Parts: sequence; C-alpha cells; structure tokens
Amino acid sequence: MNLLDELAQTCAPILERPGDNGIERTDTKAVMTGLYWSRGIGEAVVIILAKDEIPDEIPRLDIWPPSLDFGEVLYQVKRKNLVGAIVKSTSANYSEFTVLRS
Repeated sequence: MNLLDELAQTCAPILERPGDNGIERTDTKAVMTGLYWSRGIGEAVVIILAKDEIPDEIPRLDIWPPSLDFGEVLYQVKRKNLVGAIVKSTSANYSEFTVLRS
C-alpha cells in the first residue's frame, strides 16, 4: 500500500469541500496538504505529505477558511524520504464538506 492510500484509509470515509482540489502543493518547498472531513475520525483533518519531515508550521492553502486552526498530529508514517501525517483541524464546519472522496 502506498503512503497516500494508507493516509486516506486511516481517515476513510472522507469528504472534501466543493472548491477544494484534493491534496495540493503549497508555497513551502516539498510540502503538499489537503483539508478533509474524516467521517471515520469524526473531525476535520489536514493530510500532509512532505519530503524528509513535516514542517513545524503547517502550510495553509489560500482557499482554506481563515479561522481554521490545527490541533494534534493524529497519525504519522514515513516511507524512505517521504513523510505523511494526519493533523486534527478545528473551527471547520461539517456542512461545508459535501463531496465524497474515494
């Protein structure tokens, strides 16, 4: 199982907001993030992929709500030089997440 599949399966089933586009590149070098609602976890989560290590400050995408805060790391896994993490997000509204992601 590849790293992204493992992260998605940990959160499954997941929903995303209509305007989001899955996991996207950020302005931080070698970091990609995506905002989802994990029905399995019961909260909003940010999935992060990074080369070598997860940055101390999680990069934000411009399309995310400005009020979105980040909580604890719920899950982290490393494969060679690629690191993935699931971070709890707060202040997200469940009703915004209407698109089932498979």
